[in-house]
Amino acid sequence: MPYLPFFYTDFFYEPLTEDVEELLARFQHTDCVRYGVFSAIWRDMKFSDVFIGISINSEMKRFCRVALATAVKYFLPPYSYQIRVGGLYLMFAFYHTQLASTPAKIRLALKDWVHVQRFLMESEEAQHHDVVYIYHKLVASKAVHYTAMPHFL
Repeated sequence: MPYLPFFYTDFFYEPLTEDVEELLARFQHTDCVRYGVFSAIWRDMKFSDVFIGISINSEMKRFCRVALATAVKYFLPPYSYQIRVGGLYLMFAFYHTQLASTPAKIRLALKDWVHVQRFLMESEEAQHHDVVYIYHKLVASKAVHYTAMPHFL
């Protein structure tokens, strides 16, 4: 029987999702969309330590893809505005704290382009400058790839 490689979410999806949901729940209880509030919760939960302990580069790369895909899930609809902001901040934080030798990119499907643009327009109209700045910072660092599929086949 041939060896079939596992899809990367088979390994890390559940425990990471539970921790991310805890972080987003704390962020939602603040009723604030400022990055400083999110960052304080991130540091309080010691969330940047999520990448420590994985020594093999291929596993690190796989886990980084899982972490970014999990954050993207909360950035897109049908979640509330504050959860989507938390998802954006998670994408930013995961991207900049990952320990992979070549950073994994954030994969957004082209079909989600409309949702992202609408989200940015809502943020600009509400004058949430933190949100717009973080998104443009991700784009400027070439962290976001708009692709046909959100996951590798």
